[in-house]
Formats: sequence, structure tokens, C-alpha cells
Amino acid sequence: MITEYICEKCRSKFKTKDEAVNCEANHLGADDLKVLEVMAIYKSDIFPSLVTLTTKDGRKQMYQKYKG
Repeated sequence: MITEYICEKCRSKFKTKDEAVNCEANHLGADDLKVLEVMAIYKSDIFPSLVTLTTKDGRKQMYQKYKG
């Protein structure tokens, strides 16, 4: 029998529980992030087209809505 451990955040598979737990700890959660800016590209957009998040230590990441 092969046992796999899966990170709850990204679904990566590991051979040991410690590896999976360490992976989970390295992902940011909602409590670690703050919305810095939101922007709608089209007037008809209900949700933002662009969202910029920041971490407590000042790192920033922008996300863009995918239209598909």
C-alpha cells in the first residue's frame, strides 16, 4: 500500500506528512493578505477585473479576472 499526503492548499502530493504540513504552512491565507486596490475595466462588471493584494511585509500581487 502506498500512502500519499496532500497539501490542503495546492493539492501537491508528498511522501511524508511533514512535507505536506510544511507546504501548507508556506501558503498565504486570507488573514495574511489585504486588498490594496480593486478596479473594474468595464462598467458592466459586478466583480473587479483587477485586484491587487499585499502582504504584511509589503509584497504585492495583482490578479486579473479571466474571461473564458
